[in-house]
Amino acid sequence: HYEVPLTHPGRDRESGRIWRISYLKAEPALSDTASEESDTVIKAQASLANFNPARRRIETENLIADSEIGDDDLRRAILSAQAPQAVIYLEALQRREAFDEATIRRLLMRLDLLHKQSTDSDYSFTRLWSHFCVVAAEWPADRQTAVLPLARRVLHTWSNDPRSARAAAEFLGKAGSSDDVNQMLEVLAEVSDDPTLRQVVRIAVRNLLRSEATFRLVVDRQLGRGDCGRSTAS
Repeated sequence: HYEVPLTHPGRDRESGRIWRISYLKAEPALSDTASEESDTVIKAQASLANFNPARRRIETENLIADSEIGDDDLRRAILSAQAPQAVIYLEALQRREAFDEATIRRLLMRLDLLHKQSTDSDYSFTRLWSHFCVVAAEWPADRQTAVLPLARRVLHTWSNDPRSARAAAEFLGKAGSSDDVNQMLEVLAEVSDDPTLRQVVRIAVRNLLRSEATFRLVVDRQLGRGDCGRSTAS
């Protein structure tokens, strides 16, 4: 660095660095569609778009702790935000225990639409769905029921999007029923070139079969004896 004059304006004289690195790209423009959201949520969306993972994590924690951002603001934002920001709002609502039935219903409608429109090169559904399944797996059983139909459809179309199918299988392994065991066994019979999906489905089947009631129902169906479990009540 001795080749650079000491008077060069690129030198940083405050932090002890030889060069000062500045980001010259303009800030992303904010859409007018967010007009119903509070100013603090709009500012948070710009911060959460940061490509630096550590910085984005800090902004996420700030968003969750910010008392100026109400739960209603987050509920509105999650229904219109792009996938990266929506994932953060998912975590914020979960940690605040602020999910309500109306938001879940509308979010499932959005996910269903994204699933129908998704392509191999579009990760919007996959990213949001994968995180949604992780969050939904922590809900009580009565709330998980609303997620089951979409999870079953995603698993059924595993060949179109194996990554989303893995998330669906993991969720069904925690919230599913004996009917889902049969579907998963069919998927295992069809999947041959995706060892990761096969492993996830196997674990999900194992988790479901740990329930004695589910195990008996599956065995009865496989053997074609629907009243087998009644005569051997424990």
